[in-house]
Amino acid sequence: MTRQDARPGMNGNKGLTRRSLLQGASVGVAASVLAPAVSGWSEPQAAARGAAAAKLTPAQLPQAWSVNEIHRRWQAARDQMKMANYDCLLVCQHHSGEMITERQDGDADVEYLTGITLPLKWVILPLNGTVTALSTNQIRREPEEKLAQDRGIEVKISNVWSKDIIDSLKEKGLASGRIGVTNLVDSSRQTEGEVAYTTYDRVLKAFPQAKFIADADILDRVQIIRSAEEIAALEKSVAVGELGLRAMFATAKPGVIHREVWLAMYNAMVNASGERPWRLSINTGGGGNSALNRPLEKVLKAGEILTQECTGTVLGYGTQVNHSMVIGAPAPAEWADASQACIDTFHDMLALVAPG
Repeated sequence: MTRQDARPGMNGNKGLTRRSLLQGASVGVAASVLAPAVSGWSEPQAAARGAAAAKLTPAQLPQAWSVNEIHRRWQAARDQMKMANYDCLLVCQHHSGEMITERQDGDADVEYLTGITLPLKWVILPLNGTVTALSTNQIRREPEEKLAQDRGIEVKISNVWSKDIIDSLKEKGLASGRIGVTNLVDSSRQTEGEVAYTTYDRVLKAFPQAKFIADADILDRVQIIRSAEEIAALEKSVAVGELGLRAMFATAKPGVIHREVWLAMYNAMVNASGERPWRLSINTGGGGNSALNRPLEKVLKAGEILTQECTGTVLGYGTQVNHSMVIGAPAPAEWADASQACIDTFHDMLALVAPG
């Protein structure tokens, strides 16, 4: 694990950092948007700190994962396959139960191995040889098709998943192999997996001499170790999320409709990265996630606490940044003590994060 501050600017102290935000907030945690000068997001200080992030555009962000990064992931997966004595890994897309094509940290399994966001459903990763991805025809004539070619990925356009899985395994000489299968059962947030019964049943019947082993964790063990390229994307996603928070502070006031705040945050993040936020759920009167990732027609009231799940996205990777705030005034009596406890906990946790 690499110790890092989640910050949008890496040159000096440019940008708005979570650490500086919290240090500023600890001075006046009971502040509301009607008294921003002690909230840690005061202007003009916040404007100066956030100037670099506020100018963030998709052109300033990486447009694709490098070939070396994708091949690094394959090698890491193959190292795990060797330890499990697999001849091949059959990878089904895994969405972790979320309402989006990417998981929060960019770990949708097929996307992780290919770096491609267009509809890919399966990856056949042999211990040796060509990596095959099964896709709908939506990938044709798109930039992602060229990306696949550059990375050495064989893309097959499939209308019947089982047929093309069977054909691919036969072509790779794996009719009697030992094959690991991801997302079959006990996957994260998906106890019963996402592999269609008909698809799996046909594949099993086509290879009576092969041994198929459910392995829900193999790619988790690979993905938990981040490369420098991945860390850089995560840092950029922090910058995108912070822009969402800045839009929230600018728009969330008594009498404003929740939808207006949500759309301002969403637009700020999309304009910055060119990708829709992995998660944007804000609410008062309960946890931010209770809004179920959607805008609401409720009116924000003075004295309510607005909480969030705010996750900007870069190359499908997202980092959630949250900062509870009071709408207007007065703040609830327990607000100062509760906020200070959260800030102290953050610093305690940060102190524990170190290599190894």
